[in-house]
Amino acid sequence: MNTPKSTSLRNIVAAAACATLVSISTASIAADSNAPIKIPIKNWSSQIVMAHVIGGMFESMGDNVEYVPVDNQASFEATRVGDLSILHEVWQSTMQNAYYNAMEKGGLIDAGTHAAVTLEEMGVPNWVIEKGL
Repeated sequence: MNTPKSTSLRNIVAAAACATLVSISTASIAADSNAPIKIPIKNWSSQIVMAHVIGGMFESMGDNVEYVPVDNQASFEATRVGDLSILHEVWQSTMQNAYYNAMEKGGLIDAGTHAAVTLEEMGVPNWVIEKGL
């Protein structure tokens, strides 16, 4: 039975596992280099926050981090060819085509998923409904 407490704990464990996976893979690539770990900055709040959380983890390990503003759709190819070091927060509903296309070309792997559920909704003013628009 999934209680809120067990679901929350499972989400925390999943997030920690993903963070560990990301840190191991990227840290091993950057271990023999002074080049910065390049983390994308996109145009929505949760992605920006997580970019800085991930960057802070690398900085706490002594790594050099660079935050790179990037167009969301272009970020997959940029990661694939090495212009970005990691990619996080991929929403299947709006990003899957660009993501999977880049993966099919090689040079980009899916390091895992998490149990967080996304919710995308749309709001309209009451008058739109009232006028039958």
